[in-house]
Amino acid sequence: MSPPGCAQRFLLTFEARNSLHSLERKDTACPVCGGALREYAAHGRWIVLKCRDCGFGQTNVTEEDLAGFYESEYFDGNRARFCQRAEDEISESKKWWLDRFVPGDHLRCLEIGPGPAAMVPGYLAEKRPGFSYSAVEISQGASEQLRKRGYEVFTGKIYDTQISAKVAGRFDYVVATEVIEHDTNPRGFVSGMFGALKSGGRACLTTGNFDGLTARFKGASWSYLDPPAHVCFFTPRAVRELFTQAGFRNVRVHCVGLNYIRLYQRFPIPGMLAAVHWLRLPTGMTICAQK
Repeated sequence: MSPPGCAQRFLLTFEARNSLHSLERKDTACPVCGGALREYAAHGRWIVLKCRDCGFGQTNVTEEDLAGFYESEYFDGNRARFCQRAEDEISESKKWWLDRFVPGDHLRCLEIGPGPAAMVPGYLAEKRPGFSYSAVEISQGASEQLRKRGYEVFTGKIYDTQISAKVAGRFDYVVATEVIEHDTNPRGFVSGMFGALKSGGRACLTTGNFDGLTARFKGASWSYLDPPAHVCFFTPRAVRELFTQAGFRNVRVHCVGLNYIRLYQRFPIPGMLAAVHWLRLPTGMTICAQK
């Protein structure tokens, strides 16, 4: 498909503006802290809003817009800049991340949004005695591929009533790498993770840092601003408020993404990751919280 011409771009932007005004009329309050949402950027027919208080961002993408989005064409890389293919193998940086943030043996782990590749269970089952794995996956096609590998898979969203009842209180860890930004209901997502955990269990996830120096420098061209695939955007403050409201304790935000972990593995300079965290430089961040 050829890129839109000037007239098409104008019409898409006009449609986005109308959608924005409609959104403002319905609700201008941030779903995390209640602060005021302000326009931040336009992407074709999509508008990105950002809270002036906690920095949380959201788009005007709806569930109707996403119907059928996460099927074969998405995983083939035809619908978004970010996707996971069935043949993808786990990266060394993700192995490092799992070893650091999901430690221990004899774990029951629930992964949200693994896609068809099943990288996490493949690695952990090889390394951890007594490891068991289940998944919640929105895509019917990806779910079927995971079931063929012998995994317990719930098709839908973690906060769907039937799924939340089946996973309640079962898991030591709930893991979600680069997933929460795809969900239009972040409050339901975080509450769903909380409900799936045993007492003392931990949620561990990665997403972008909307308040990081990279995001601020890039502005509207920041790589995470990729609607309709990415629909919500988080800051450390928004994360702490959202997770605390859901009942989590010991909420920790590590402002280090997988790209900087990859760089550290190539150049293991002592204190590098700590410096990157305090500078708030990366695009990505890791969130860990305990039930």
